[in-house]
Amino acid sequence: MKINRQHFTFAAICAATVFLPTSAFAGDIYYRRVYSPPPNIVRSVSRQESRDIQQIQVRLQAAKRRALRDGRISRQEREEINDLERELNRAIRSARRY
Repeated sequence: MKINRQHFTFAAICAATVFLPTSAFAGDIYYRRVYSPPPNIVRSVSRQESRDIQQIQVRLQAAKRRALRDGRISRQEREEINDLERELNRAIRSARRY
């Protein structure tokens, strides 16, 4: 029985996927890498940074309460909430830097 090139290629791809499963998800693994600082460098968050983070959290919670007061979230309210969430993420990210 003669195997044509298409069947051989298909069989090779299936075998590679079964025996090397990470090759099928290489892109996902590459983009999920998370940078972590070296373990010997530990920096605590300063009082000012933690105070800033807490203030942004309070403002975000207040904005969410205001937005849900009438049961609907308008475009402006949604933008305000998104802006506060971005600001909170930036504050947390900058506080984690060493």
